[in-house]
Amino acid sequence: MQCDFQIFPVLGRNIIRIDKLYEQLQEAQESIATECADVAAEFEDELAAAKEVIDQQKYEIDSLYAGWLFTESYTVDYTGTYRIIRQIEKDAEKAQAEFDEASGIHAVQAEHIGNDCQIFSLTGERLDALRRGTVCIVKFPDGKVRKVVCK
Repeated sequence: MQCDFQIFPVLGRNIIRIDKLYEQLQEAQESIATECADVAAEFEDELAAAKEVIDQQKYEIDSLYAGWLFTESYTVDYTGTYRIIRQIEKDAEKAQAEFDEASGIHAVQAEHIGNDCQIFSLTGERLDALRRGTVCIVKFPDGKVRKVVCK
């Protein structure tokens, strides 16, 4: 069997695309787990399905290469799969926002609350900083008041 060395750059380019998709999926999983913790479980199946799409694309590349059927014109549907991952993230962010609005408690990261905000416990005691995992009342400089939970 004669080897076509023109295929190797194409193979490498497609493997790099697959690796980037895995990285983007991992980042999406981490983002949803931390930024959308209250609704993250609702998106596990969608994230698993996105991983299966990437796994299938990788399997297809491996199979074509193993059978010497890989051609220069082959390409991974990188943008389509990336859009699927981004849509899952957007849906999770929307679901988290709806959850926060319905519960009246907004999830925040401690670093997102400025020094010019006033923080209180639910009993009205003034606090120096947010306490992780507890619900607090935050009064913002513009006068808005929100119940928040520090994640």
